[in-house]
Amino acid sequence: MPYALVALLLLIQPLPPPFPRDGANKVFENEQVIIWDVSWAKGEPTPLHEHRFASLAVTVQPGRVKSYLADGTTRVGASEELGSVQFSERGLVHREEGVSDAPRRAFVLELKETTAPVDAIPDGAVPAWPREGAKNILENELVVVWDYAFAADHAVPLHYHDKDQIIVSLGVGKIRMIPLDGDPIVSESKGFRAVFIPRGALHREEYLEGAPHAIVVQLKR
Repeated sequence: MPYALVALLLLIQPLPPPFPRDGANKVFENEQVIIWDVSWAKGEPTPLHEHRFASLAVTVQPGRVKSYLADGTTRVGASEELGSVQFSERGLVHREEGVSDAPRRAFVLELKETTAPVDAIPDGAVPAWPREGAKNILENELVVVWDYAFAADHAVPLHYHDKDQIIVSLGVGKIRMIPLDGDPIVSESKGFRAVFIPRGALHREEYLEGAPHAIVVQLKR
């Protein structure tokens, strides 16, 4: 679509949001975030749209996507690796099309413009993040993102989750969460999924089996 026509459309009427659309299923929504499970099929372009929220995409199936930008330029992303993360600012205008035989799949988090308090860390505990073995792969004014695989020989000490977070599971495995008060809870990851976890948990964690691995997105607000 010519850039002049895109500019005219923007003046005449608002563009639609990126979601919902074919190939995008809503997983979760609250006052802070909307989580979409999105695939980009080869040769099936999306409508021209405007991202009304900043967003974060976590790749769970590698693939390539071509983006047609509002200024008339195009961009083809490299084949995204499992667990790779891309942040997009609010206001991005484009349309997209899968260009690889295997469609790229990602969990896309739309970050609403809300403010949530960050809790104080209780005495005797440490923040949940950072921790040994966790890699900080992205941080800005909205989120902190960690890449973390549980190690069989390392138990996570007593810690407090002071921020709401989204966990995008990348591997299959089990861990045990041991609260300061109460019975232990076994958490099992069965493959690719995205789960919202509210702040407030105070517990230890230990590896049980498999290869539990996740991208953890902490919400700063």
